[in-house]
Amino acid sequence: LLFQGHLVPQDYGEARKLLEKAANRGCPEAQFFLAKIMIEGLDGAKAPAEGLHWLRISAAQGFQAAIQAMKPNKQDGQQQGGGYSPPAARSSKPTP
Repeated sequence: LLFQGHLVPQDYGEARKLLEKAANRGCPEAQFFLAKIMIEGLDGAKAPAEGLHWLRISAAQGFQAAIQAMKPNKQDGQQQGGGYSPPAARSSKPTP
């Protein structure tokens, strides 16, 4: 709820704290969203290396969003953060 701002004001800092607890307990969804906060710096503090660590752990557990995020970008063929790039960094051009 805090991550998406549903029913409560959006608060990435508080979301990060709660996601860290769940991620440390092995929840792949929490690991993915924690990675997103860290890589994109949504709470104001970018930590791309640590975010990539959590993204890899989530993908290793089979979490599909993390697996997709780990794939190289088709537009440039390079992996950015293991294939993950923040939405703002992605090209808005459609892929053929």
